[in-house]
Amino acid sequence: MEVWRIDFTGMQSWSVAGCISLKEKGVEDKTAWLLHIFCSPTDLSVMEAHMHTGVLRPLATDLIKNVVGALTGKILWVAIDEVKESTLCGYAKIQQREKGFRLEGDAVVLADLAIVANVPIFVSQKIIEEFAITIEEWEGIAQRERKRKLLEKLKNLNDDDLEKFKV
Repeated sequence: MEVWRIDFTGMQSWSVAGCISLKEKGVEDKTAWLLHIFCSPTDLSVMEAHMHTGVLRPLATDLIKNVVGALTGKILWVAIDEVKESTLCGYAKIQQREKGFRLEGDAVVLADLAIVANVPIFVSQKIIEEFAITIEEWEGIAQRERKRKLLEKLKNLNDDDLEKFKV
């Protein structure tokens, strides 16, 4: 299935993780699937820069795109289709004249390569079935988490806290 959009969940600047959310193409309601891929804050900021503003200095994905272009090749698409050692992985499909080949990598690098090369991202049905959730499920998880945090705060209130609100 083809990815329609990439969203970035910017964790706090001190965070140790970022999250890329790939959303299903062609489904506009809450039954669309989301595939969350966790990455470093650095990876997240690089991808956001590639997507929105460009990057001041070339990075590995820029190098791959430029080398493929210099060899009269073209990156056709990116596919995320397997898990290796607990990491989502896949390949970039590259065409050079009549010859095609695959360049394998992890999902984070491949997503950035797709952004840089402006090519589609495909996710295999196997990966969707095992790791993706629907938007409706994701919103339900977020709502339950907000409720849990609120209840925890209320549970920890003491008399001094309540004194602040006396009229």
